[in-house]
Amino acid sequence: MSFAKHHFVDKALEKFNFRIGDKVSDLLLVLTAYYAKKASVNVSFSVSEILDQSKAPSFIKACFEKNNRGYLKCTLETFEKVTPEDMIEYINHKIENRTLYSHDGTDATYFPQQMNDLSAKFLELKKTDTLLDLGSGISSFLINAKKNYGVTTAAGIEIDESVYVFANILAAINEQDIQVWNEDVFTFEKFKFVEKLFSFPSFNQRIEAPHIKDYVLSKNINGQDFATQGEVAFILKALDLLSETGKAVIAILPGLLFRENLASFREYLVKNRYLEAVITLPDSVLVNTNVPVALLILSHNNDKVRFVNASSVHGKSRHGGSCLMDEHVEAIYEMSKKKNHNAVDIKVEKIGKDGYCLLPNTFLLEAKLPYADESVEYKKLSDLVTQKIYRGVQYKANVLDTLLTEEDTDFYYFSSKDIQENRICKNLQHMSEISEKDLSLILKNDDILLVLAITDNIKVAVVSNLDAQKILPASNLYVIRPNTSLILPVFFKLLLESESARTIFKEFSVGTALRTISAEFLNNLLIPVPPLAVQQELVKKYSKIESEQEQLKNQLEVLSQKKKELIETSINGS
Repeated sequence: MSFAKHHFVDKALEKFNFRIGDKVSDLLLVLTAYYAKKASVNVSFSVSEILDQSKAPSFIKACFEKNNRGYLKCTLETFEKVTPEDMIEYINHKIENRTLYSHDGTDATYFPQQMNDLSAKFLELKKTDTLLDLGSGISSFLINAKKNYGVTTAAGIEIDESVYVFANILAAINEQDIQVWNEDVFTFEKFKFVEKLFSFPSFNQRIEAPHIKDYVLSKNINGQDFATQGEVAFILKALDLLSETGKAVIAILPGLLFRENLASFREYLVKNRYLEAVITLPDSVLVNTNVPVALLILSHNNDKVRFVNASSVHGKSRHGGSCLMDEHVEAIYEMSKKKNHNAVDIKVEKIGKDGYCLLPNTFLLEAKLPYADESVEYKKLSDLVTQKIYRGVQYKANVLDTLLTEEDTDFYYFSSKDIQENRICKNLQHMSEISEKDLSLILKNDDILLVLAITDNIKVAVVSNLDAQKILPASNLYVIRPNTSLILPVFFKLLLESESARTIFKEFSVGTALRTISAEFLNNLLIPVPPLAVQQELVKKYSKIESEQEQLKNQLEVLSQKKKELIETSINGS
């Protein structure tokens, strides 16, 4: 809305002295004034009289009586010249901004319109459906379902009282009859066995309430270290409430699809045939965040799961990020229904490998490094190593500070930053000691060091020329110890420096701000294994070029130093 219109509503509210921490009274007063104008009730009447005479929704008076009873005696004559249209625009603007930019962690309550439409399509909403939204936020999904899909019964549960009021305000100005309860999802018992269910849990929320932890643990799923994961709890509750013929759509962070500590939970979903589809969406489609998002479609008795990678279907926002428009919503929905290279059906029995990883690319793409000779033998990387691929040690910053030293010792600490141009830097940081338990992690000659984080390039290096040094790798590195009778370390490094390897690693990387590759991906990565004589010939050529490159680099450094000396001599004299 224009600044001028915004200004008029703000001026009308100036006479009210809002208490610190009161998030909703201003909007309730504006809404009361709106109903006064709509019903031609004199705004010089008290708020209580206006609410009675204008047939405004009962929740407005109930909110004032509960929290701000004094406002019921106030009059609203300052709204005399403010139009109802300005009031509606003001309310919409304020609610959107308060949910997007709140400081209490509730910013995930805002779900873009196109995401609402996409979720509604996957739910296959019908007029006769009973729809329930767990953690309904400002109820934009419920309002959309009533307004654009004609759903007869739309209800939500929202524990945050302020957000619950926002939901009722938005339903009122959109003239949609929805029922929202200000209750805890996990003690809610008013609905059971609904046909359609939606949930957009707060991302990365950890559950501290004992009754919710107990609820998750009561499911007796193998491996209970996910009992505090908020998304897990919401999914389990959704399944409890879903009818035998019902369908649920849950918006999640993709981490739930691959994180090791959630493997048993994914197994639970697959083996009990609750999982109907997994759809990964483009990054940045949520407002005010760059995190990627995925949709889980849940129902009962699924013999197969539909995996859809829709990450490439999007437009560009004015800020340069991804965004969904109506045509993208339709394209993603159609993609999920038809056979194509971005969607595949996998039978439940075939999903168990790789820790029940549910990333669509696991099933859509082959994790295989290409090689010119098509007749060459391929092996999984896990079959080409002498011990399990491992990550380095993780120290807290304050602990690491006590271990690093300026003294010349035979102990070194090695991090991803110590790989430059895919070579190991010469000046590693010394350590005062390496503990007994970490000695098994120290590097050996021919070890391949691979940086977890995937950027524009794959950072990889080969360990060589170790004498008495003991080098301890950091946790941002994978250590791959190849069986040199099968594959030469430098040959493997050569493969990883190819453009095709970079593309494959990028497709299989996961994460939000920092994208990484998983150990499961590496173990199952198919590697071309030509005869050792062929590998040796390629390594010989590669090493010769690297040596020449290093010599040129050194020459450039010498020339650069001579240039500086000439400049200094010319200006300052000898």
